[in-house]
Amino acid sequence: MVKTKELDPYIRAKLEAGVELGHSITTLSKFYKVPRPTIYDTFRLREVRDRQKTRPRPGRPRKLTERDKNHIIILIKRNPFIKYPALKEICPTAVSIATIRRLIQGSGYGNWPARKRPELTPTIAEKRWAFVKQAILWTKVQRESIIWTDECSVELGKGKRREYCFRLNYLNEKYKKEYVQPFKKSRGVSVMVWAAIWGDDIESTPGGEEKVRKVLIEALKDSWAAIPDSYFAALTTTVQHRFKAVQDAKGWYTKY
Repeated sequence: MVKTKELDPYIRAKLEAGVELGHSITTLSKFYKVPRPTIYDTFRLREVRDRQKTRPRPGRPRKLTERDKNHIIILIKRNPFIKYPALKEICPTAVSIATIRRLIQGSGYGNWPARKRPELTPTIAEKRWAFVKQAILWTKVQRESIIWTDECSVELGKGKRREYCFRLNYLNEKYKKEYVQPFKKSRGVSVMVWAAIWGDDIESTPGGEEKVRKVLIEALKDSWAAIPDSYFAALTTTVQHRFKAVQDAKGWYTKY
């Protein structure tokens, strides 16, 4: 059940007076923007209420005080990667992890998987920011004159366990540097596939056995011819979105 906001004593007195004066509950509900069941219960319990004060809610008292709640929220803001058991140990009041989890969920925060990104340092981020400030001004012709490359690799030791972090579920919040799980690009054992996009045709392919080489060249030509020019045009056009994202992040992590 969703916890409703408690009525102000002044509004409660107005509602009771309105009912006593003969106004309908529907009219009062529309005027004061208070649900009809709330007005009904307010008038029904007027005799047992002490000077318009809210009666104690039924059920077990809350274990966490407002101070405890604020303390936990401050902790996850300062250290988004803190674990639930650590929060339980630090909490001044002895509560279960389930209680802490409910509190955090109710606050709007969640425990989300951290996005993995190659590690950036302040120096690298500054250089990235300086680059896109110039690159974002490039013309279409300038962008198409660049050979854009992309790489894919499978590297030993990259299967590190994903970390979880506490954050709000807002747009691009997940890519802020305090919520990203960075990894270092090492020179370990790896297998890499490297693709390059350019406005010119493929000139040559790596050598090998001559017969196999010719077959591969013909296959590549056929495959290359089958790809529409609009596909490559889109790749060079959308790079502008990447520039804008890096510029907005001031050189730090983005969704790309």
